[in-house]
Amino acid sequence: MGGLRRGAVVVSMDGMESRVKSGPPLHRRGEESDRVRDEAPGQGGFALVFVLLGMLAVLGIASAAVATAVGQARSAAAAGNVVHARAGARAGLERTLTQVRDTSRAVVGAAAVPLAAGELSAHMAWSVAAIRLSAEFHLLIGEARTPNGVPWREGRIAWWMDPVARVAAHRAVVESPGAGAGVTVEVDSLLAARPRVPSCGHVADIARAFGDAVPFRGCPPSPGGGSPAGSGCADVRLGWLDWPRLREMADRTLPGPAFPSGWLGLVVGSGNVVVDAAGAGVLVVDGDLTLGAGSSWTGLALVSGTVALRGSSRLLGLLRAGGSVVAAPDAVVDGSPCAALESLRRARALLRPVALPGRSWAGPISPGAK
Repeated sequence: MGGLRRGAVVVSMDGMESRVKSGPPLHRRGEESDRVRDEAPGQGGFALVFVLLGMLAVLGIASAAVATAVGQARSAAAAGNVVHARAGARAGLERTLTQVRDTSRAVVGAAAVPLAAGELSAHMAWSVAAIRLSAEFHLLIGEARTPNGVPWREGRIAWWMDPVARVAAHRAVVESPGAGAGVTVEVDSLLAARPRVPSCGHVADIARAFGDAVPFRGCPPSPGGGSPAGSGCADVRLGWLDWPRLREMADRTLPGPAFPSGWLGLVVGSGNVVVDAAGAGVLVVDGDLTLGAGSSWTGLALVSGTVALRGSSRLLGLLRAGGSVVAAPDAVVDGSPCAALESLRRARALLRPVALPGRSWAGPISPGAK
């Protein structure tokens, strides 16, 4: 048998020859196989590392997405709670504006005074307090808190009639641009008590206004003392309460049934109104007023047109007329700011905060506001 050599190799067996393909020596082939086996595990390890890194990157992205989604959900929930609380605060303010019937207990420059409180749907608590800015202007603060504790405070500016300020704004028993010379006006005991009417001399603002009162005077540019500028005696109003609002709030409308005894609250009428009995309260007439023979009115009378007092009729209180005032010789206007004050205090329909027209919302209020 012959030996092996590189290149063509001849193998002799029993006189036969065969040619074997050339190739590397056998010992070289073994070395290469060992090298392949040694390198294969290293390459697989690197591939596994790359796969793990990719999975970590994907997990990181997924975690970030989940965190973002959770954050957005929390933000949306928080925003929803804020909107819910704000709606509750505004609802509490609206309830207070429609339900409160009393004079304000707040004092200018003092802390807020609680007005009302309650609970809305879903156990949301609300409350409203008032800060007095001036005699008749208030800041109402509505606060609500959602069941999970999210608070909101909302403010609203409101006009709230003060009976003393309303009476002190008159400054005279009869205000009219054309009061007749024959009208008898008694002004000797303006601040004294009358039947069913207590005295009011202890009220400083009224004592100052009527200490040197005159029976007649022309209409001031702004007779309401807080009403819009430019109004006159013919513009029947109480501060920010104009005729449509007064008619809407009235306790009684004329003409109507016979007056019962006692105070009647806010009484309104239009056209030619005739009073032929004894009445008491706040009388507002968009037109002309006639007090029939033997009739009387006690309190405050605001008339856009003329006023006529027939025989033996009597008006006890204050009168403002946009037209002339005429009276029979035995008719009398008995001046009494105290009667006018009593009529306003008893007219509970008027004792309510009224949101100013237009932009009355004061926006969110700081939790530390008092």
